[in-house]
Amino acid sequence: MLLDAVTTDPLINILLAAGLTWAAHSSVTVVLLVMTFAAQSVVPPHAAFALMLGANLGTALNALLESGGGGDPPPPSACRSAT
Repeated sequence: MLLDAVTTDPLINILLAAGLTWAAHSSVTVVLLVMTFAAQSVVPPHAAFALMLGANLGTALNALLESGGGGDPPPPSACRSAT
């Protein structure tokens, strides 16, 4: 099964959860999904921890991508129009 293959490698778990969180724009959705799987013993605890880390990273990825890459904003004097 697909979940059996994914849960063996923590890096894949982190990337999968980060991608799901980025697509859903909500880490709460991914956290609830993973915790439901963990409670039903579909996902082992070590994989659930990696998926939680990925969900948190996916949330940070949303902010980075939407901010335009980061950096300091220009000073207010640079934003004034010449009149």
